[in-house]
Amino acid sequence: MVKERYIGVEYYKGPDLAKGYMLDKAKEVYEGLAIGHAIENINEAIELYNINKYVKDDTFLFYLGGDKEEWLKEKNDIGNSSVGKYINQHSDILAEYEEVDFRYKESFWEIVEKRKLSGITESRFKMFLDTLDVFAWQIFKQYKLVMKYDVELRDYMLFYPEGSTNLLLGKYLLKHMSEREKPYLPPSLTIEDKEQIISAYLDFDKPNLNYIRLLSNVQNTKEFALDARVKLKAKRVSERLVYCSFLRSKNKDLEAVIEWFFNVYLKEEFYIEEFNIKLPPADNPNFEKCKSIFPTIESIIKKYRFYLEDGYIDEELVQMESKPLPFSECPSMTNDRYVYTAPDNDEARILRNIMFSDQSNITYFPNYGNSQYNTLFERLNADKLYLHDIEDYQKSSLDWLVEHDYVMVNDDNEIFLVNRNRTLIYYYIHINSVVVTSKLSDSLKQEVDKLLNDGALVAENTLLTRQESDYIDYYLNKSNFINGYDLRNKYLHGTSSGYKNENEHYVNYLHALRLLITIMIKINDDLCTAKVEGD
Repeated sequence: MVKERYIGVEYYKGPDLAKGYMLDKAKEVYEGLAIGHAIENINEAIELYNINKYVKDDTFLFYLGGDKEEWLKEKNDIGNSSVGKYINQHSDILAEYEEVDFRYKESFWEIVEKRKLSGITESRFKMFLDTLDVFAWQIFKQYKLVMKYDVELRDYMLFYPEGSTNLLLGKYLLKHMSEREKPYLPPSLTIEDKEQIISAYLDFDKPNLNYIRLLSNVQNTKEFALDARVKLKAKRVSERLVYCSFLRSKNKDLEAVIEWFFNVYLKEEFYIEEFNIKLPPADNPNFEKCKSIFPTIESIIKKYRFYLEDGYIDEELVQMESKPLPFSECPSMTNDRYVYTAPDNDEARILRNIMFSDQSNITYFPNYGNSQYNTLFERLNADKLYLHDIEDYQKSSLDWLVEHDYVMVNDDNEIFLVNRNRTLIYYYIHINSVVVTSKLSDSLKQEVDKLLNDGALVAENTLLTRQESDYIDYYLNKSNFINGYDLRNKYLHGTSSGYKNENEHYVNYLHALRLLITIMIKINDDLCTAKVEGD
């Protein structure tokens, strides 16, 4: 196999923590450039294109220092010249797409838009789209490209409802996305086309449940609207998974189980008095159930806080406290309950990209044929890897891991994990966004303590993780998510649809029960953990 001459330089705009690592690589690439340099493959061309962007925004010169200005200009001229020659010599640039590294897909389409747009006919572009077996969402980030191949991309979206639904949600419903991240859509894509795409997506066996809930609750606009039939279809797909109905079919009353936990179990197991709650009777209208259950959820959080602060619960004090307690601020009984990566931890970010990501450049090894793993961490944790298996473009990533004491190469040239505990901590945070310290072994707890002392991790003593708080806030209010359900305020301020839509209130009541059970489980875990640890 011919080894490709690129090492994976990517362009990051703005104050990205990985910039320094990429500029180290870029310097290495430019040091190898000489007059007459000939690019051998599309990935090498894209890498030089990315480095040129660092030159254009002055990042590279700032990194090198002013005394390197002439050297940088000379190398950049060589790089730009070689990129231009390569692109000009490849008249059918789309034929190169299969060879493009996954990290360079977006940059590939930037190059197509800037340098090849006039040379690609609509029929050639359609032929190319027909060959794709993975939805190429990166195309839709290039405005001129989407405008030129309007009809072809409209047909492409209709043919791939799953990928197209992701685009539509990103465009219209996922409000946390920045404007520059939002995709461009073909002008010929009608509001009916969008509805057709969504309807087709709802027919999938396993659609994303979070997407389905968004779609069932969508507010129609002139750009994106769903017929009542499609909204009902989305709601029924969501309800296909609704657990409460299953329990009732087995003559189990979920509300009774929840009441028993707070009214009986906490008193008998932990000697906590006055943590009494009363859920609405089963035969009450769902509208009335919703009006009463959301204040109950808030009172539970207040009671738990007062219990931790005072050692007992005063019901009158709970009632007098009119200010809602943010879920993210509810305390925990245990110390350093959750740990997260510190915001300025560059090392953890780079480790994640190299070791844990399936998009890393050091995951595929030709010598192993079909015996591949999704990530480098999986291979090193379960199988062998040797120095001669490393491709040239992967060496910089391996060097970083060696320099930072995450891997070593022994006398047999085998690459193996070192500092395993630290790697595991960062791996757990990568897959869960948080580590629950009480669930770790003693050796891993010791490693967490070291990382906390070094400032690489931060600890929080809260009942809920950040993600769990966000999850609850998403349903109850709009303090963090402008597209949230805002259920608490709807029922508290009377802005819900009243008694008329019984099905809507039924679904909202199930949402509330799920949130209540989440809090119940977290309280039980916190108390059990504190009991074991003697806090």
